[in-house]
Amino acid sequence: MNTSISLLRRIKDATVDPTFKIADVLRLCKILADRLNHQAFKEWVDKEANGYESEDELPDYRILTNLGCRGDFFGGFGSGVKNAPIPLANIPEDFRKAASLRNILMSASALENNVNQANQNNTSIMKLIWPADLVVCLNYIVYENMSCGQAWTDISTSAFVAILDTIKNRILDFVLAIEAEALELGEVNIGKQPLSTRVVNYIFNQCILHENNQTANSGSIIQNHNQEVNMSETNPIKIQAGRDVSSNVISSEVSGVVAGGDISGSVSNTISQLRTADTQEASELADKLVQLQAVIENESSLSIEDKKDALIQVQALAEAGQNPQEGKMQQVAKGAIRMLKGLSTELPTATAIFHEINHLLPEISHLFGL
Repeated sequence: MNTSISLLRRIKDATVDPTFKIADVLRLCKILADRLNHQAFKEWVDKEANGYESEDELPDYRILTNLGCRGDFFGGFGSGVKNAPIPLANIPEDFRKAASLRNILMSASALENNVNQANQNNTSIMKLIWPADLVVCLNYIVYENMSCGQAWTDISTSAFVAILDTIKNRILDFVLAIEAEALELGEVNIGKQPLSTRVVNYIFNQCILHENNQTANSGSIIQNHNQEVNMSETNPIKIQAGRDVSSNVISSEVSGVVAGGDISGSVSNTISQLRTADTQEASELADKLVQLQAVIENESSLSIEDKKDALIQVQALAEAGQNPQEGKMQQVAKGAIRMLKGLSTELPTATAIFHEINHLLPEISHLFGL
């Protein structure tokens, strides 16, 4: 074996090394796609690197649903309320889905830049401002005798992080599967195809598209899915999300996402659902859970498993917060808080997560009346 680092090893290292930019990971994948001579993988890499041209092309992990909405409302004699939640039921039905759903079309590197800028500004929520013609539809129907001055949709930066993690995870799964079939693929000469197209098609479907309806037997890695992927090799790749999305009347710059199956995306979704509750306590709890989620995801001293366990507790708190007075939900909240406190005792006291957990948990307990 050549003593130089293989292409596959370089890609694997890049997906797990936080110092690598997502653009660098995708460029390495473009080289791999060329060596594999696999058009569908190349097109997927190009779309992630350059952005998607239309919503019809989006994979499911780039669709963000159940987002929370807020606005500033003004009444007579100087009365008003700012940063107030907007229940989805109060939004005109024609615009309801568009208000709470976003399709993320931008490139992966643009997503990464947005996350980095938000971290530099010490913010965890991004606002997507609604156009004026939709804002006027909220006058006097959300809050009695109040007109809407401005409205927006909240997107947590953790949702963008979840998309980036999903891209990296699918690349890593793809590379590991390719490596299992051809261990020295990274050392081969360009133009030499070490794996059959049928094998690469199967791996692409399973690891990148996450299609699970292919059949296989012990003698061959694939049997009956070749026709579907071959079509994608001759036509532009269309990764359908299986949805009926209303026209996006709110934003042309950002259109939104949830990483399917990813714990971070699931937590973000649950927190967004919590925001739809029309109470100040729910709003405050959601804000604190977003902070807690961000510090857990960004803490380098936590293992992947510890992060997953901690995020599960954050999600439990978000679910319990939707019915905080229910006895069963209070027990769930107590258990989650106890688990997070236990986690903090095992951390170095100098870490950011230690201070944040010990700062946020008493406030969260208070919101639950514990």
